[in-house]
Amino acid sequence: MTQEETFNPNNPAEFAQALKQLNEAEVAATKLEKLLDSLEGRMDEILKEAESVSGEPAEGENSENK
Repeated sequence: MTQEETFNPNNPAEFAQALKQLNEAEVAATKLEKLLDSLEGRMDEILKEAESVSGEPAEGENSENK
């Protein structure tokens, strides 16, 4: 379906296609959330490692943020 076409929720085929696309988008969003969580965890590890090497909190960090 292109942008020019109008979605007709009363058409079972169109409705089924919309649900399929919605489910695919949900799966993609879940994968992205997991990747972002993993990235955030890795960034936290890198920050802690950098702090331990330098002996001081990273720029912009203070005890209130921990």
